Amino acid sequence: SSEGDTAEMTRWSEHALLARDVVAAELWPQVLLCAERMQLIRGDRARARLLIEEALEALQELEPQPTIEALCLSELSWISCEDGDYERARRLGERSLELRTEHGLLRSRALLDLGHVAVLMGELEQARRVLEEARVSSLDQERAGNAAYAARMLAQVARRGGEYDEAAELLCNAA
Repeated sequence: SSEGDTAEMTRWSEHALLARDVVAAELWPQVLLCAERMQLIRGDRARARLLIEEALEALQELEPQPTIEALCLSELSWISCEDGDYERARRLGERSLELRTEHGLLRSRALLDLGHVAVLMGELEQARRVLEEARVSSLDQERAGNAAYAARMLAQVARRGGEYDEAAELLCNAA
């Protein structure tokens, strides 16, 4: 079962965390990022937050790893959003977008992070602008999952704005 698989992978990630002294320092943030994802899947945002914050701290001691740092910032942005700390979530999302832009990395995840914050803060025009950019960017990068997520969030924006036909069309086209 997927629940059993998740439990097994969580055990693996916990064992990986015990290997800190034998894992190369430049790989440790990746181990923490993977363990953080497993904690999010399990629903333990508090533990996930601790792991991702440790990953960001570890990255400060290493040669720059912009891809991993941007991923960590996006993860922490999402967690902060879910915890209701929208200002922190926005700052983290902006920093992720900055890193991704500066290093020519895929930008759609950071744009989704910023759109998520804008939706939750009720900034519908900002959300629409950023999420549309995220949707287009995702389609350009052949990231169908991100494009569908952006379309679902755009539908939420349309619904909140009273544009029910547009919301329905976005949802139909999100798949």
